[in-house]
Amino acid sequence: MSGHIRLKLPGESFWAYQYPDLPKNQAEINNHLLSDEYSLGDRVEFDDDRNVTRLVKTCAEVAAEVSTRQREE
Repeated sequence: MSGHIRLKLPGESFWAYQYPDLPKNQAEINNHLLSDEYSLGDRVEFDDDRNVTRLVKTCAEVAAEVSTRQREE
């Protein structure tokens, strides 16, 4: 499933986007956060309660992955 999803960190909640090629428990942050730990464009993993559990890829790593994929097409 793809689409917007509301995720949570201690003290804040924010929007992220679940792309169809990502696992069901991962999304990319699509707004600016108060947290210094995560940033716009980071790919994160979350639990069944939509709490962020870990950083999967930074926004720079995501951008490099997308760029590589586009070059291969």
